[in-house]
Amino acid sequence: VAQATVMRMNWERFRQTYPAGEEPPFLAELAAGHSESRVFEAGPSKPVEPKTGLREQLLALESGAARRVMMEDHLKMLLGAILKIEPTVIEVEKPMGSIGLDSLMGFELKNRCEQTLGLTLSATIVWNYPTIAALAGYLAEKLGVSLEDNVTPGSANEPEGESAVSESSTAEVVTGVEALSEEAALRALLCEGGKKHE
Repeated sequence: VAQATVMRMNWERFRQTYPAGEEPPFLAELAAGHSESRVFEAGPSKPVEPKTGLREQLLALESGAARRVMMEDHLKMLLGAILKIEPTVIEVEKPMGSIGLDSLMGFELKNRCEQTLGLTLSATIVWNYPTIAALAGYLAEKLGVSLEDNVTPGSANEPEGESAVSESSTAEVVTGVEALSEEAALRALLCEGGKKHE
């Protein structure tokens, strides 16, 4: 059954919750008279390459911690624009829903991430990754950018190739343990425990 209501509506802002070019036609007509320019205009309906070159900026940073800060700051800027609050007051570990993000705003945040990062994202991404920190990690992975500091071979006085040998040895041990019966495994544990007490 159809229901009617009367309310104040900013159609231009509501239209921004849809990816550019995918808005229902009636929204485009309603917003046509507004002089307010559209934020994050992306042109075509499909995700576009990020104009800001954020991925390249992230990759240019050597520190994983610095890359994380840059990604989180970008998301805080997007979220702050949606919630009309200063990005600096947003805590990266705090659930976005607890600071006022609702389902419609979550959809808008998802769209803005798509437009600025050039990604195609799930409609439920904001609820699957409810904090800025979690969302930053997921989006960085989608961009092929690590937010961790890389450990190079030979670092921390580790001889080159030792890691591979260690992994091989571990795999052999795991295979051997899996082949043991419960009784044999219990005997081995008891023997090992006795040796330690000696």
